[in-house]
Amino acid sequence: MTATAMVPMPASEFASRPCWTCRQRRVVCDTRLPHCVKCAKSGRECLGYGEKKPVIWVTGMASRGKMAGRTTFAPSAGSAAPPSISSMMIKKPTIEPINEPDDMRHLEYFLHRCCSECVIYDSENPFKRFVTLIPQNEALRHVIIALSASHRRNSNVGALTLPTKKREIMMDGLVHEQKAIKGLREAIANNDQHEAIVALVLLFIWNDALQQEGRQSWRHHLRAMRALINSRRNTPGWNSFFGSYFEETYAILSIFGSTLSKQYRSDVCDVFNESELPAVLQRAEGSSWTGCPAELLQVLCDVNRGVESESLRLIAQFSCSEWAARHHETASVAMRTHLAEAYRGAISVYALRVLGREVVREDITAVVGRGILHLRQIPAEDTHFKGILWPAFVLGAEATDLVHRAVILEIFQNLFGLLQTWAVNQATIILQEIWANADQPSTIPQSWLQHVRDKGVELFLV
Repeated sequence: MTATAMVPMPASEFASRPCWTCRQRRVVCDTRLPHCVKCAKSGRECLGYGEKKPVIWVTGMASRGKMAGRTTFAPSAGSAAPPSISSMMIKKPTIEPINEPDDMRHLEYFLHRCCSECVIYDSENPFKRFVTLIPQNEALRHVIIALSASHRRNSNVGALTLPTKKREIMMDGLVHEQKAIKGLREAIANNDQHEAIVALVLLFIWNDALQQEGRQSWRHHLRAMRALINSRRNTPGWNSFFGSYFEETYAILSIFGSTLSKQYRSDVCDVFNESELPAVLQRAEGSSWTGCPAELLQVLCDVNRGVESESLRLIAQFSCSEWAARHHETASVAMRTHLAEAYRGAISVYALRVLGREVVREDITAVVGRGILHLRQIPAEDTHFKGILWPAFVLGAEATDLVHRAVILEIFQNLFGLLQTWAVNQATIILQEIWANADQPSTIPQSWLQHVRDKGVELFLV
């Protein structure tokens, strides 16, 4: 052993316990942070060093009954997965068995890596519960695998940096995507009323966002999601966990999706009446990955509709610190305040542009400066960081200070490392175009919002 190898690594780079993957394999873990190197070299997903055993979907074969000789999947002992999944699989013996190791790895990756992006706080993660809907329609499993494959292909973790491995994953994802599309068409033709169909459309939106070529079909999926929700809202059992969550998610996607799109306009008021919408947005505030306060979401919705009401006054009067203090976790108050302040600043400057108000450069520069200052206070490793995509772009588009622009570029670099979506890279390119145009004194000033919409890129920053 060389002298260099004898130098001890800092204690902060090691975990105090072996990772769960090495425990299951019964091998010695190197306990490196943030992920076990042994797992990376072997091409396995590191399940981390948490105190509680994570959900791990394992294959198994029934020895008796209707499922005899069939391979199914069920949560391992001690997992936190919903207990009903095994019984659901038994009640639906015609479901295609999950007996491919690659499929299992994709499902595990979806549960342990992808789903964490879908909520600010992971205590109750609806996306993890989508797996329990697979017995309703097999196409849901295929879209989950396709999504997981797209996410893994975009990442640079361990063996996935090899081009051959990325190509294999890409082809695997395309095969499952085609199966999911076929299943969705059949379900719609058969007027399938199960919740799995709404979940299927929602996951198609996410999967398209992960494509490197940047598909623009999200708005079509979103309109389909609206139609599905409208047709099911008054049916028995819709006011269930999934029904409520689909309504909240649709509202979030529709409101933010319409802000930077020339072809899509939010139609949440076609789904929810004025008395219903505030309650939906209030629920969405706690369940979504954006973390945007419900009051500011309502203002953004009104601005998108061209309803001025008292939008700018409401934004100015909103207290981010009081809103943050209402949360039950006191440890999150500071980060929630920073997040809310970033949204308040971004919605303020966005409203000025949409409503056609006169923009005083000094005033808007001050708002942008404060907003970016709050963004800087949210570390990339903090759970609230995943919610800053939209406000970071809007504040960045108005930024004239070179330091502020550098901060925004760093934020977007970290966001891509987390989210792996094409839109993050495209947004970075568009921001640099906006800045280049703004720095040309010979050109006629153009609103950055008009520049985005005229490009026809259909940015979907949610």
